[in-house]
Amino acid sequence: LFLLVVHIGARHQADRTFRLLGPAQQLLYSGFLEGEVCAFDDRGPRSNIMTFANKDAAHAADFKVLHCGACGACSTWENLRIEWATRNYLAAESARCAKKSLNGGEGAVTSCLEQPPVAFQGECARCWTRAIDCTKRNCAFIFLQSQLLDTAGNFHVAEGSVTSAVCEEAHCELEDGPGSGRMGFAECSGATRRRMDIVSSIERPDWQQCSIVDADYAELFGECCNSPRDFHDMEPQWQMLDDMGLVWRDMSSHSHFVNHSAHI
Repeated sequence: LFLLVVHIGARHQADRTFRLLGPAQQLLYSGFLEGEVCAFDDRGPRSNIMTFANKDAAHAADFKVLHCGACGACSTWENLRIEWATRNYLAAESARCAKKSLNGGEGAVTSCLEQPPVAFQGECARCWTRAIDCTKRNCAFIFLQSQLLDTAGNFHVAEGSVTSAVCEEAHCELEDGPGSGRMGFAECSGATRRRMDIVSSIERPDWQQCSIVDADYAELFGECCNSPRDFHDMEPQWQMLDDMGLVWRDMSSHSHFVNHSAHI
């Protein structure tokens, strides 16, 4: 009986996802390369970060594009670094944090997202919490079915498939649930991996990636991280870079940093 309920529920949620997905993707991606951008003046952790009407306006002000779309709560220096550094494991970690809601509610989820190996800061963590809650409300049976089929760890988003990630895109990116009128994840966070042109563990079609990004995130933050262990090892080095007002590409020219990092 449980399996039947899950199957029926997943089928209902998948059908609704298919109905909503096309219009959602049209609004999310149609013309997004020509629209607003979030850009920075490339001054390391002291960078000014602001929204411009388009990439040409940003370039005219001598700013570089960080991501497509207006800046949001996750468009700060620290949170951009988290988006980059966790690209290989954030999907799994956010799923782990989502389970905290079973006992501790939304507060427990936010607290989990604020701790390493994620460590989102401020309102950015709350944007993620709301997206997780929205996904739970609208996509729970799809997730349960993937657990039963042992595909929950497969984050590839193939054209025409319905996964938890696709369901979230249809229901939660534009609004906090269809018809709610509440701010969706894309507007709330500003910075998402697709908007930052970052390839993550959730593989997306190329046409969903923001190809006009100027920022080289590897130069800013290093190649880290493949795992939570890597994140913990890198935190002291990032903190030192921030204290010195530097980015990763500067480290080879600063002997004090190189000598210190060799002992971490």
